[in-house]
Amino acid sequence: MAKPFFCISYFEGDISWVESICGSNYVIYAKGALPANAPTNVIQIPNVGYNIYSYLSYIIEHYDSLPELIVFCKNNVFERHVSRKSFEALCDRQIFTPIEEPGLWDRISFPASVVSSDGGYLELNNSWYVSRYDRRYFHNFDSYYSFIFDAGRRPDYLRFAPGANYLVPREHILLRSKNFYLNLRNFVSHAQFSCESHFVERSLISIWSSNLIESKKMSMLLTNDELDKLALGCAENLPKELDTVKKLRRGAFIRVCALALKYFG
Repeated sequence: MAKPFFCISYFEGDISWVESICGSNYVIYAKGALPANAPTNVIQIPNVGYNIYSYLSYIIEHYDSLPELIVFCKNNVFERHVSRKSFEALCDRQIFTPIEEPGLWDRISFPASVVSSDGGYLELNNSWYVSRYDRRYFHNFDSYYSFIFDAGRRPDYLRFAPGANYLVPREHILLRSKNFYLNLRNFVSHAQFSCESHFVERSLISIWSSNLIESKKMSMLLTNDELDKLALGCAENLPKELDTVKKLRRGAFIRVCALALKYFG
């Protein structure tokens, strides 16, 4: 049975657990000063893009020599997202696995969020969070989603693991080109709390385990001019954002109510 390699994103908090679980089979991407007794396999990176920047950096740097299994996680994954017992059990699996523990979710509230048939977290796709974070390239999730995928329809709900902790086989990462990941890293790297990081967090399951096709634009490394054009388009849409979000919320809510009436009315 293959043992996973651990890619750990660190900002602050406890890191003492790493070697007791991972042995020497890990790397820590650190965005802040580590405690004096911290593990030694550490790479310092800019404090941008939440933990998403760390994951993308590892994938890009090791794209042609990825280990068979990789755990992508934050140093505070437990007890914030899962218990240590659940974390260790999930990391022993040999298949693509969101690292999550439904019993710790305190924000399930239909129709805004529900539990899916696989026990996972589903969130209404209404971009409720966009006004809280800095956006540069995409003004809402749908504009991001339609850019990275060749998909004809926007999703009504988004399946993802809150906190973006996953066990991922190499083959799932290789579903996407290296340029795809380079472009994603450019999208999230403009701020510590970039909104695009939230978009990527909400699309990782689609990136790593769906039959969606990456767009032709994402298969090519975007130039600075192309990134500037995206940024200009985003800036032009921001004044309309309040109206757009209201429409998205209203439209999604109406669709949910219609489905409920159809099946339960």
